[in-house]
Amino acid sequence: GKKTNLVATGRTDKGVHALSQYGHADIDVNITDKKLKRALNSNLPEDIHVIETTVVDNNFHARYNVKEKIYEYKLNLGEYNPIERNYIFQYNHELDIDSMKEAIKYFEGEHDFRAFVTDNKEKENCVRKITYTNIKKDGEILTFTFKGTGFLRYQVRNMVGILIRVGEGKLEPKKIIDIIESKIA
Repeated sequence: GKKTNLVATGRTDKGVHALSQYGHADIDVNITDKKLKRALNSNLPEDIHVIETTVVDNNFHARYNVKEKIYEYKLNLGEYNPIERNYIFQYNHELDIDSMKEAIKYFEGEHDFRAFVTDNKEKENCVRKITYTNIKKDGEILTFTFKGTGFLRYQVRNMVGILIRVGEGKLEPKKIIDIIESKIA
């Protein structure tokens, strides 16, 4: 009957699905990890499931002790797939993937990503460091991978949108630099 706050490593944007999301809660209940996991899962909605619980040091903080986050965005170039529509963006057209692979590398490094944020442009610190980017094609599915210290709300979704414009031939890959430096969405 006691309210307990859960602190997650981050949040997901609407329509985004998290795998391997971590969090912590400070509780003063004597319970085994196995029973805590069962208790949590019995109270969570069907689309959320706790895989593991463990005791951590009192100094641990799920949000601030994160060393790296990985964000993957999937895009279907092939035939529309209604079964995967909630998990994979149904673009359903060809793209110039080589140009997109060139362009995605310009996101690497420490930048002010204000141009890729739709909210809190004036208040929030928009500097983030992206350590790795990749685009992989598996059949008709493109997977965009971004590794970094953290991501802003809608940042990756907006970066992928710009990469799609590059793939459509509407934007040169090097224009990514200008967009980042402009700090204007």
